[in-house]
Amino acid sequence: MTPYTVLSGVGLAAAALAGLIVGSFLNVVAHRLPRGESLAFPGSHCPSCRAPIAAYDNVPVLSWIVLRGRCRACRARIALRYPALELANAVLWTAVFRLAPTWWDFATGIFLCSAGLALLAIDAEFQILPDLITLPGIAVGLVLAIGSVRRTLGMIGALLGPAGVLVTVLAASLSGSVVGIALMIARGADGKMRLPFGVFLAIGAIGTWFFGDPLVARYRALWP
Repeated sequence: MTPYTVLSGVGLAAAALAGLIVGSFLNVVAHRLPRGESLAFPGSHCPSCRAPIAAYDNVPVLSWIVLRGRCRACRARIALRYPALELANAVLWTAVFRLAPTWWDFATGIFLCSAGLALLAIDAEFQILPDLITLPGIAVGLVLAIGSVRRTLGMIGALLGPAGVLVTVLAASLSGSVVGIALMIARGADGKMRLPFGVFLAIGAIGTWFFGDPLVARYRALWP
C-alpha cells in the first residue's frame, strides 16, 4: 500500500466522521430553526419529554441503532430523519472529498451538500426555506467561489455557476413534476396538492455538483 493510498484512506475516514458530526448538528438546525428556538441552548434533549440527552446517547447513527429509535427516558420514538440525515451528510462529504479537485472545491461541495440537506429537511416538514440559511449561503458561496472552479450569484448560483443553476432548476422541475403526477395518480388528488419544491431544488443542487459539469459539457458538444 503506497503512502498516497494510506493518506487518501485517512482523508476519506476523516471526511466521513466530520460529515456525521455536522449531520448531527443539521438535525438540530432542522428541528429548532423553523420553531424559532436557539441552536445552542438548551443542550440536546428529547423533543417529547425534554430530558437531556447524555453524550453516550448522542453518537451519530450508532446511538439511534442502540436505542432502537427511542428515547432512553420516555421511550418516545426518535424519527428516522435523525440517523438518515447524519448518514446522508457523511456519505456526501466522503463523495465530495473523493471527487473535489481542490480544497476550495471540497469546501464548496460540503457546504452545498450540508446546507442543501438542512433546507431539504426543513422544507419537507414546514414548507419553508429559512433566510437564516439561504442569505448567509449566498455570502459564503461567493467567498468560496473566489477559489473554486465554479462561479456566480445566489446561494446555488454562487456555488455552482450559471450553468449549474440552470441544471438545478431543470432537474428540480422534472423530478418535482414526476413526483407530483405520481402522487396525484396514487391519491386521486385534484391538482391543488402542494409539494415542497425546496426539497427538489436541494436534491437538484447536490446532484448538479456531482454530475452537472459532464451534463453541461455533453450539451455544449451538441452545438459546435
